[in-house]
Amino acid sequence: MPPTSFDEDLAREFTADAGEPFADPEGALLPPVLHEAAASWERPAGLLTETLAAGAELCVVHLAGAPRVASCDIVCEAADAAVKAAATALASAMHLIADHAEKFDDGAFLWELIWPRSEEGQPVVSPTGRYGVKLWEHGAWRLVTIDDRVPLDRDGKCLLPLSGNRLELWPLLLSKALLKLS
Repeated sequence: MPPTSFDEDLAREFTADAGEPFADPEGALLPPVLHEAAASWERPAGLLTETLAAGAELCVVHLAGAPRVASCDIVCEAADAAVKAAATALASAMHLIADHAEKFDDGAFLWELIWPRSEEGQPVVSPTGRYGVKLWEHGAWRLVTIDDRVPLDRDGKCLLPLSGNRLELWPLLLSKALLKLS
């Protein structure tokens, strides 16, 4: 299926070019329970300093090209019950989509909605932390621009759903876009 003009616009707007780190002016939008629990914001590289120093690399999705459900191990770190409930609700929605992966057209499944992309069409890490996420709302595709800053509680635990593979960014990025849109 050829890309729509919307997808072509995304490809032009969201490149993996280096530049200044992007900070979304609306990037700290969270529901009240998460907002109250957010003690700090950190970029993914700052959360995984030791892992990255050992030679690992961040990725949007580790198993690009593999069966869709192979990379849907989503976890919630937060200890606070109300925060965990909010993060679990987001994770549950992602699991529901993963459970019905066959019903989604190519390009409309979880991480397939994230830009920038490689020449092969796979989502890639943005060196600036600026991402575009294509979401379906009220009968039309919408573009949500986000940064990669992650809200943390006082103990340094992430308030949003994480991939079981901590190097994968897609659950964090998708959660931020969903929360911004809502």
